[in-house]
Amino acid sequence: MIANIYEDLLINDRLFREHSLQMEKVYMAVKNNTEDEFWNFYMRTYEILWALPRKTLTASEVKQEIEGDAILASRVIRSFSRDWVRGSGEFAAICYRYLLESADNPESLDSWMDAVEPGDGKTIPAGITEIDDDEPGGTTTISDYGKFSPDGTPDQTQSKPQKSYREPYLTDAEIAARYYTERAIPHLIPFPTVKQPESKEPNPEGVTEWDISSPFEDLSMFDSLLRSPVLIPGYTTVERISGTSPGGEPAREPIDLDIYIDSSGSMPDPSSSTSYLTLAGTIISLSALRAGSRVQATLWSGTDEFITTKGFVRDKKEIMGILTGFFGGSTAFPIHMLRKTYLESRPSSRKTHILVISDDGVTTMFDNDEKGNSGLEIAKESLKKCGAGGTFALNIYSMDDQFKTAAAMGWNIYPVTDWSGLIKFSKDFVKQHYEVK
Repeated sequence: MIANIYEDLLINDRLFREHSLQMEKVYMAVKNNTEDEFWNFYMRTYEILWALPRKTLTASEVKQEIEGDAILASRVIRSFSRDWVRGSGEFAAICYRYLLESADNPESLDSWMDAVEPGDGKTIPAGITEIDDDEPGGTTTISDYGKFSPDGTPDQTQSKPQKSYREPYLTDAEIAARYYTERAIPHLIPFPTVKQPESKEPNPEGVTEWDISSPFEDLSMFDSLLRSPVLIPGYTTVERISGTSPGGEPAREPIDLDIYIDSSGSMPDPSSSTSYLTLAGTIISLSALRAGSRVQATLWSGTDEFITTKGFVRDKKEIMGILTGFFGGSTAFPIHMLRKTYLESRPSSRKTHILVISDDGVTTMFDNDEKGNSGLEIAKESLKKCGAGGTFALNIYSMDDQFKTAAAMGWNIYPVTDWSGLIKFSKDFVKQHYEVK
Protein backbone atom coordinates (compact mmCIF):
# COMPACT_ATOMS: atom_id res chain seq x y z
CA MET A 1 0.00 0.00 0.00
CA ILE A 2 2.77 2.44 0.97
CA ALA A 3 4.76 1.54 -2.15
CA ASN A 4 1.70 2.27 -4.29
CA ILE A 5 1.16 5.70 -2.68
CA TYR A 6 4.86 6.51 -3.03
CA GLU A 7 4.75 5.59 -6.72
CA ASP A 8 1.62 7.70 -7.24
CA LEU A 9 3.34 10.74 -5.75
CA LEU A 10 6.42 10.25 -7.93
CA ILE A 11 4.45 9.67 -11.13
CA ASN A 12 1.85 12.36 -10.62
CA ASP A 13 4.48 14.95 -9.67
CA ARG A 14 6.45 14.19 -12.82
CA LEU A 15 3.31 14.41 -14.96
CA PHE A 16 2.48 17.77 -13.37
CA ARG A 17 5.94 19.32 -13.60
CA GLU A 18 7.40 17.86 -16.79
CA HIS A 19 4.31 17.23 -18.89
CA SER A 20 2.05 20.08 -17.67
CA LEU A 21 -0.86 17.77 -16.95
CA GLN A 22 -3.47 19.16 -14.55
CA MET A 23 -3.18 16.35 -12.04
CA GLU A 24 -4.58 18.48 -9.22
CA LYS A 25 -7.98 18.49 -10.90
CA VAL A 26 -8.18 14.72 -10.55
CA TYR A 27 -7.95 15.02 -6.78
CA MET A 28 -10.19 18.08 -6.67
CA ALA A 29 -12.86 15.95 -8.33
CA VAL A 30 -12.65 13.30 -5.59
CA LYS A 31 -12.25 15.78 -2.72
CA ASN A 32 -14.38 15.01 0.31
CA ASN A 33 -14.67 16.17 3.90
CA THR A 34 -12.90 13.18 5.41
CA GLU A 35 -11.07 13.59 8.70
CA ASP A 36 -8.69 10.74 7.84
CA GLU A 37 -5.22 11.96 8.79
CA PHE A 38 -3.43 9.78 6.28
CA TRP A 39 -5.53 11.14 3.42
CA ASN A 40 -4.91 14.71 4.54
CA PHE A 41 -1.19 14.00 4.79
CA TYR A 42 -1.27 12.57 1.24
CA MET A 43 -3.22 15.53 -0.15
CA ARG A 44 -1.16 18.12 1.72
CA THR A 45 1.99 16.62 0.17
CA TYR A 46 0.53 17.30 -3.28
CA GLU A 47 -0.38 20.86 -2.26
CA ILE A 48 3.22 21.52 -1.21
CA LEU A 49 4.70 19.86 -4.30
CA TRP A 50 2.50 21.86 -6.65
CA ALA A 51 2.42 25.13 -4.66
CA LEU A 52 -1.34 24.96 -4.23
CA PRO A 53 -3.22 27.01 -1.58
CA ARG A 54 -4.24 25.18 1.58
CA LYS A 55 -7.51 23.28 1.34
CA THR A 56 -7.27 23.04 -2.44
CA LEU A 57 -7.08 19.28 -1.97
CA THR A 58 -7.29 18.87 1.81
CA ALA A 59 -10.77 19.13 3.27
CA SER A 60 -10.10 19.78 6.94
CA GLU A 61 -7.62 21.78 8.95
CA VAL A 62 -4.17 20.20 8.70
CA LYS A 63 -2.53 19.55 12.05
CA GLN A 64 1.00 20.77 12.67
CA GLU A 65 2.34 17.20 12.79
CA ILE A 66 0.74 16.41 9.43
CA GLU A 67 2.16 19.62 7.95
CA GLY A 68 5.67 18.58 9.02
CA ASP A 69 5.23 15.09 7.59
CA ALA A 70 3.97 16.49 4.28
CA ILE A 71 6.94 18.86 4.01
CA LEU A 72 9.35 15.96 4.59
CA ALA A 73 7.49 13.75 2.11
CA SER A 74 7.56 16.44 -0.58
CA ARG A 75 11.33 16.78 -0.14
CA VAL A 76 11.76 13.02 -0.49
CA ILE A 77 9.70 13.00 -3.70
CA ARG A 78 11.75 15.78 -5.26
CA SER A 79 15.14 14.66 -3.95
CA PHE A 80 14.72 11.07 -5.11
CA SER A 81 12.65 11.60 -8.24
CA ARG A 82 15.41 10.05 -10.37
CA ASP A 83 16.63 7.60 -7.74
CA TRP A 84 13.33 6.55 -6.23
CA VAL A 85 14.43 3.23 -4.73
CA ARG A 86 16.77 5.06 -2.35
CA GLY A 87 13.95 7.30 -1.16
CA SER A 88 11.48 4.49 -0.51
CA GLY A 89 12.69 3.76 3.01
CA GLU A 90 12.56 7.41 4.02
CA PHE A 91 9.02 7.77 2.69
CA ALA A 92 7.90 4.59 4.45
CA ALA A 93 9.35 5.88 7.73
CA ILE A 94 7.26 9.05 7.43
CA CYS A 95 4.12 6.96 6.88
CA TYR A 96 4.82 4.58 9.75
CA ARG A 97 2.92 6.43 12.49
CA TYR A 98 -0.25 6.56 10.37
CA LEU A 99 -0.16 2.79 10.04
CA LEU A 100 0.30 2.40 13.79
CA GLU A 101 -2.68 4.64 14.46
CA SER A 102 -4.78 2.49 12.11
CA ALA A 103 -3.85 -0.77 13.86
CA ASP A 104 -7.00 -0.69 16.01
CA ASN A 105 -9.18 0.09 13.01
CA PRO A 106 -7.72 -1.76 10.01
CA GLU A 107 -10.93 -1.28 8.01
CA SER A 108 -9.96 2.39 7.67
CA LEU A 109 -7.21 1.32 5.26
CA ASP A 110 -9.43 -0.74 2.96
CA SER A 111 -9.91 2.11 0.51
CA TRP A 112 -6.15 2.35 0.03
CA MET A 113 -5.75 -1.29 -0.97
CA ASP A 114 -6.23 -0.89 -4.72
CA ALA A 115 -2.82 -2.36 -5.55
CA VAL A 116 -2.76 -5.48 -3.41
CA GLU A 117 -3.17 -8.07 -6.17
CA PRO A 118 -0.66 -6.69 -8.71
CA GLY A 119 2.71 -8.17 -7.89
CA ASP A 120 1.42 -11.45 -6.48
CA GLY A 121 3.38 -14.29 -8.01
CA LYS A 122 5.59 -11.96 -10.02
CA THR A 123 9.34 -12.33 -10.22
CA ILE A 124 11.65 -10.66 -7.74
CA PRO A 125 14.09 -8.35 -9.56
CA ALA A 126 17.77 -9.19 -9.66
CA GLY A 127 20.08 -7.40 -7.26
CA ILE A 128 18.15 -7.96 -4.04
CA THR A 129 20.93 -9.75 -2.18
CA GLU A 130 23.70 -7.16 -2.07
CA ILE A 131 23.59 -4.16 0.26
CA ASP A 132 24.87 -1.13 -1.65
CA ASP A 133 27.67 0.86 -0.04
CA ASP A 134 25.65 4.06 0.31
CA GLU A 135 22.50 2.61 1.89
CA PRO A 136 21.95 1.77 5.57
CA GLY A 137 23.80 -1.42 6.35
CA GLY A 138 26.33 -0.88 3.56
CA THR A 139 30.06 -1.16 4.11
CA THR A 140 31.39 2.16 2.87
CA THR A 141 31.71 5.08 5.29
CA ILE A 142 33.48 8.42 5.14
CA SER A 143 36.23 6.97 7.31
CA ASP A 144 36.98 4.39 4.61
CA TYR A 145 38.35 7.11 2.33
CA GLY A 146 41.17 9.61 2.51
CA LYS A 147 43.37 7.62 4.92
CA PHE A 148 47.03 8.58 4.76
CA SER A 149 50.30 7.16 6.03
CA PRO A 150 52.44 9.22 8.45
CA ASP A 151 54.52 10.55 5.53
CA GLY A 152 51.41 12.06 3.94
CA THR A 153 51.03 9.56 1.12
CA PRO A 154 47.83 7.61 0.59
CA ASP A 155 47.70 4.53 2.80
CA GLN A 156 47.92 1.55 0.47
CA THR A 157 47.45 -0.94 3.29
CA GLN A 158 43.77 -0.21 3.67
CA SER A 159 41.88 -3.18 2.34
CA LYS A 160 38.76 -2.82 0.26
CA PRO A 161 35.63 -3.15 2.42
CA GLN A 162 33.94 -6.53 2.12
CA LYS A 163 30.63 -6.60 0.30
CA SER A 164 27.64 -6.85 2.60
CA TYR A 165 24.63 -9.05 1.90
CA ARG A 166 21.08 -8.91 3.13
CA GLU A 167 19.66 -11.72 5.20
CA PRO A 168 16.88 -13.36 3.18
CA TYR A 169 14.01 -12.98 5.75
CA LEU A 170 11.72 -14.72 3.29
CA THR A 171 8.99 -17.32 3.49
CA ASP A 172 8.28 -17.93 -0.17
CA ALA A 173 10.40 -20.77 -1.58
CA GLU A 174 10.74 -19.15 -5.00
CA ILE A 175 12.10 -15.93 -3.52
CA ALA A 176 14.55 -17.91 -1.37
CA ALA A 177 15.72 -19.76 -4.47
CA ARG A 178 16.34 -16.46 -6.25
CA TYR A 179 18.25 -15.14 -3.24
CA TYR A 180 20.68 -18.06 -3.10
CA THR A 181 21.01 -18.16 -6.89
CA GLU A 182 22.15 -14.53 -6.90
CA ARG A 183 24.58 -15.16 -4.05
CA ALA A 184 26.01 -18.15 -5.93
CA ILE A 185 26.45 -16.57 -9.37
CA PRO A 186 29.85 -14.88 -8.72
CA HIS A 187 31.30 -18.25 -7.65
CA LEU A 188 30.10 -20.50 -10.47
CA ILE A 189 32.68 -22.40 -12.49
CA PRO A 190 32.19 -25.33 -14.87
CA PHE A 191 32.46 -28.94 -13.77
CA PRO A 192 35.08 -31.26 -15.33
CA THR A 193 34.62 -33.18 -18.53
CA VAL A 194 36.03 -36.54 -19.61
CA LYS A 195 37.05 -37.31 -23.19
CA GLN A 196 34.90 -39.80 -25.06
CA PRO A 197 35.66 -41.44 -28.42
CA GLU A 198 33.11 -39.48 -30.45
CA SER A 199 31.60 -36.01 -30.30
CA LYS A 200 28.31 -34.78 -31.69
CA GLU A 201 27.65 -31.64 -33.68
CA PRO A 202 24.90 -29.24 -32.48
CA ASN A 203 21.55 -29.34 -34.27
CA PRO A 204 19.27 -26.35 -33.44
CA GLU A 205 15.92 -27.45 -31.98
CA GLY A 206 14.31 -24.25 -30.67
CA VAL A 207 14.58 -21.99 -27.63
CA THR A 208 14.16 -22.28 -23.87
CA GLU A 209 14.04 -19.83 -20.96
CA TRP A 210 17.25 -17.93 -20.12
CA ASP A 211 17.76 -16.38 -16.66
CA ILE A 212 20.57 -14.69 -14.75
CA SER A 213 22.12 -17.97 -13.60
CA SER A 214 22.77 -19.01 -17.21
CA PRO A 215 25.91 -17.93 -19.10
CA PHE A 216 25.41 -14.54 -20.72
CA GLU A 217 26.81 -15.81 -24.00
CA ASP A 218 23.88 -18.25 -24.25
CA LEU A 219 21.34 -15.41 -24.35
CA SER A 220 19.76 -15.09 -27.79
CA MET A 221 18.93 -11.39 -28.14
CA PHE A 222 17.25 -11.92 -31.50
CA ASP A 223 14.85 -14.60 -30.26
CA SER A 224 14.22 -12.70 -27.01
CA LEU A 225 13.27 -9.50 -28.86
CA LEU A 226 10.98 -11.50 -31.12
CA ARG A 227 9.12 -12.61 -27.99
CA SER A 228 8.93 -9.14 -26.42
CA PRO A 229 10.56 -5.73 -26.97
CA VAL A 230 11.04 -5.54 -23.17
CA LEU A 231 13.79 -7.84 -21.87
CA ILE A 232 12.90 -9.37 -18.49
CA PRO A 233 15.38 -12.07 -17.41
CA GLY A 234 13.61 -15.34 -16.75
CA TYR A 235 10.39 -14.26 -18.51
CA THR A 236 10.99 -12.83 -21.98
CA THR A 237 14.64 -13.84 -22.41
CA VAL A 238 15.45 -17.13 -24.15
CA GLU A 239 18.43 -19.15 -25.29
CA ARG A 240 18.69 -21.57 -28.19
CA ILE A 241 18.70 -25.29 -27.49
CA SER A 242 20.28 -27.86 -29.75
CA GLY A 243 20.20 -31.57 -30.33
CA THR A 244 23.22 -33.39 -31.67
CA SER A 245 24.37 -35.15 -34.75
CA PRO A 246 27.55 -37.25 -35.09
CA GLY A 247 30.79 -35.31 -35.35
CA GLY A 248 34.47 -36.04 -35.55
CA GLU A 249 35.97 -34.41 -32.42
CA PRO A 250 36.25 -36.17 -29.03
CA ALA A 251 33.21 -35.49 -26.83
CA ARG A 252 33.44 -34.40 -23.21
CA GLU A 253 31.09 -35.89 -20.63
CA PRO A 254 30.57 -34.00 -17.35
CA ILE A 255 30.46 -35.76 -13.99
CA ASP A 256 27.04 -35.96 -12.32
CA LEU A 257 26.48 -34.75 -8.76
CA ASP A 258 24.69 -36.56 -5.95
CA ILE A 259 24.41 -33.98 -3.14
CA TYR A 260 23.01 -34.44 0.39
CA ILE A 261 22.31 -31.35 2.56
CA ASP A 262 21.78 -31.69 6.31
CA SER A 263 18.58 -29.93 7.45
CA SER A 264 18.38 -31.03 11.08
CA GLY A 265 17.65 -28.77 14.05
CA SER A 266 21.26 -27.59 14.37
CA MET A 267 21.16 -26.09 10.88
CA PRO A 268 19.85 -22.61 9.93
CA ASP A 269 16.55 -22.18 8.11
CA PRO A 270 17.61 -20.82 4.68
CA SER A 271 14.43 -18.73 4.41
CA SER A 272 15.02 -16.74 7.59
CA SER A 273 18.81 -16.46 7.86
CA THR A 274 21.73 -17.08 5.55
CA SER A 275 22.43 -20.81 5.28
CA TYR A 276 25.94 -21.47 4.03
CA LEU A 277 24.98 -25.11 3.50
CA THR A 278 22.32 -23.98 1.03
CA LEU A 279 24.65 -21.45 -0.56
CA ALA A 280 27.45 -23.99 -1.00
CA GLY A 281 24.98 -26.50 -2.43
CA THR A 282 23.72 -23.85 -4.84
CA ILE A 283 27.20 -22.88 -6.03
CA ILE A 284 28.17 -26.48 -6.72
CA SER A 285 24.81 -27.57 -8.18
CA LEU A 286 24.52 -24.61 -10.56
CA SER A 287 28.12 -25.15 -11.65
CA ALA A 288 27.19 -28.74 -12.44
CA LEU A 289 24.18 -27.66 -14.50
CA ARG A 290 26.22 -25.05 -16.32
CA ALA A 291 28.69 -27.75 -17.39
CA GLY A 292 25.95 -30.08 -18.58
CA SER A 293 25.88 -32.37 -15.53
CA ARG A 294 22.81 -33.86 -13.92
CA VAL A 295 22.10 -33.37 -10.21
CA GLN A 296 20.32 -35.48 -7.63
CA ALA A 297 19.71 -33.26 -4.59
CA THR A 298 18.50 -34.63 -1.25
CA LEU A 299 17.58 -32.63 1.85
CA TRP A 300 17.49 -34.69 5.04
CA SER A 301 16.89 -34.50 8.76
CA GLY A 302 15.41 -37.25 10.99
CA THR A 303 14.10 -40.71 10.13
CA ASP A 304 11.71 -40.47 7.16
CA GLU A 305 12.36 -36.72 6.99
CA PHE A 306 13.83 -36.17 3.55
CA ILE A 307 12.93 -34.74 0.16
CA THR A 308 14.77 -35.40 -3.07
CA THR A 309 14.66 -34.65 -6.76
CA LYS A 310 13.17 -37.17 -9.16
CA GLY A 311 16.49 -38.85 -9.71
CA PHE A 312 19.31 -37.07 -11.55
CA VAL A 313 17.78 -34.02 -13.22
CA ARG A 314 18.70 -30.79 -14.97
CA ASP A 315 15.69 -28.82 -13.71
CA LYS A 316 17.15 -25.86 -11.77
CA LYS A 317 13.80 -24.99 -10.21
CA GLU A 318 13.35 -28.50 -8.85
CA ILE A 319 16.89 -28.60 -7.47
CA MET A 320 16.63 -25.17 -5.81
CA GLY A 321 13.30 -26.19 -4.29
CA ILE A 322 15.14 -28.99 -2.49
CA LEU A 323 18.18 -26.95 -1.47
CA THR A 324 16.13 -24.12 0.05
CA GLY A 325 13.81 -26.38 2.05
CA PHE A 326 14.03 -26.95 5.80
CA PHE A 327 13.06 -29.62 8.33
CA GLY A 328 14.75 -28.67 11.62
CA GLY A 329 14.19 -32.10 13.18
CA SER A 330 16.44 -34.86 14.51
CA THR A 331 19.41 -36.30 12.60
CA ALA A 332 19.38 -39.53 10.58
CA PHE A 333 21.17 -39.74 7.23
CA PRO A 334 18.94 -41.28 4.49
CA ILE A 335 21.03 -44.41 3.98
CA HIS A 336 18.34 -45.90 1.75
CA MET A 337 19.03 -43.19 -0.86
CA LEU A 338 22.58 -44.45 -1.31
CA ARG A 339 21.35 -48.04 -1.37
CA LYS A 340 18.68 -47.38 -4.01
CA THR A 341 20.92 -45.16 -6.16
CA TYR A 342 24.04 -47.32 -6.26
CA LEU A 343 23.17 -50.84 -5.06
CA GLU A 344 19.60 -51.49 -6.24
CA SER A 345 19.47 -49.50 -9.48
CA ARG A 346 21.16 -50.34 -12.74
CA PRO A 347 24.59 -48.68 -12.80
CA SER A 348 24.67 -45.41 -14.74
CA SER A 349 27.03 -45.04 -17.67
CA ARG A 350 27.99 -41.63 -16.29
CA LYS A 351 30.31 -41.14 -13.36
CA THR A 352 28.92 -39.48 -10.24
CA HIS A 353 30.46 -37.66 -7.29
CA ILE A 354 28.71 -38.03 -3.92
CA LEU A 355 28.80 -34.89 -1.76
CA VAL A 356 27.49 -34.64 1.82
CA ILE A 357 27.35 -31.27 3.62
CA SER A 358 26.71 -31.68 7.33
CA ASP A 359 28.36 -31.68 10.79
CA ASP A 360 29.16 -34.64 13.06
CA GLY A 361 25.59 -35.86 12.42
CA VAL A 362 26.87 -37.38 9.18
CA THR A 363 28.07 -40.38 11.21
CA THR A 364 24.44 -41.60 11.19
CA MET A 365 25.30 -42.72 7.65
CA PHE A 366 27.14 -45.63 9.25
CA ASP A 367 24.13 -46.86 11.27
CA ASN A 368 21.96 -49.72 10.02
CA ASP A 369 19.27 -48.85 7.49
CA GLU A 370 15.54 -49.67 7.83
CA LYS A 371 16.22 -53.18 6.54
CA GLY A 372 18.98 -53.86 9.02
CA ASN A 373 21.76 -53.48 6.44
CA SER A 374 25.04 -51.97 7.58
CA GLY A 375 25.24 -48.31 6.61
CA LEU A 376 29.02 -48.56 6.70
CA GLU A 377 28.97 -51.27 4.03
CA ILE A 378 26.39 -49.36 1.95
CA ALA A 379 28.58 -46.23 2.05
CA LYS A 380 31.62 -48.29 1.10
CA GLU A 381 29.93 -49.97 -1.87
CA SER A 382 28.29 -46.72 -3.03
CA LEU A 383 31.67 -45.02 -3.08
CA LYS A 384 33.03 -47.82 -5.27
CA LYS A 385 30.13 -47.75 -7.73
CA CYS A 386 29.61 -43.99 -8.13
CA GLY A 387 32.81 -43.81 -10.17
CA ALA A 388 33.97 -40.30 -9.27
CA GLY A 389 34.58 -40.36 -5.51
CA GLY A 390 32.84 -38.85 -2.52
CA THR A 391 33.33 -35.88 -0.21
CA PHE A 392 32.20 -34.93 3.29
CA ALA A 393 32.14 -31.15 3.93
CA LEU A 394 31.69 -31.02 7.69
CA ASN A 395 31.54 -28.39 10.42
CA ILE A 396 33.70 -30.26 12.96
CA TYR A 397 36.61 -29.49 15.25
CA SER A 398 38.35 -32.86 15.35
CA MET A 399 38.55 -36.17 13.49
CA ASP A 400 37.09 -38.97 15.59
CA ASP A 401 37.46 -42.67 14.79
CA GLN A 402 34.40 -42.80 12.52
CA PHE A 403 35.75 -39.98 10.35
CA LYS A 404 39.11 -41.72 10.17
CA THR A 405 37.32 -44.89 9.08
CA ALA A 406 35.50 -42.93 6.35
CA ALA A 407 38.77 -41.38 5.18
CA ALA A 408 40.40 -44.82 5.05
CA MET A 409 37.44 -46.02 2.99
CA GLY A 410 38.15 -43.33 0.40
CA TRP A 411 35.90 -40.43 1.42
CA ASN A 412 37.50 -36.98 1.17
CA ILE A 413 36.97 -35.16 4.48
CA TYR A 414 36.87 -31.35 4.27
CA PRO A 415 36.47 -29.87 7.78
CA VAL A 416 35.39 -26.30 8.48
CA THR A 417 35.08 -24.70 11.91
CA ASP A 418 32.61 -22.06 10.81
CA TRP A 419 29.73 -22.42 8.35
CA SER A 420 31.02 -19.49 6.27
CA GLY A 421 34.04 -21.68 5.46
CA LEU A 422 31.76 -23.59 3.09
CA ILE A 423 32.17 -20.79 0.54
CA LYS A 424 35.90 -21.50 0.29
CA PHE A 425 35.11 -25.20 0.27
CA SER A 426 32.79 -24.73 -2.72
CA LYS A 427 35.54 -22.98 -4.66
CA ASP A 428 38.16 -25.54 -3.69
CA PHE A 429 35.82 -28.42 -4.43
CA VAL A 430 35.00 -27.45 -7.99
CA LYS A 431 38.55 -26.33 -8.71
CA GLN A 432 40.28 -29.43 -7.36
CA HIS A 433 37.88 -32.05 -8.68
CA TYR A 434 35.99 -30.50 -11.58
CA GLU A 435 37.65 -27.50 -13.20
CA VAL A 436 38.48 -28.07 -16.85
CA LYS A 437 42.23 -27.70 -17.40
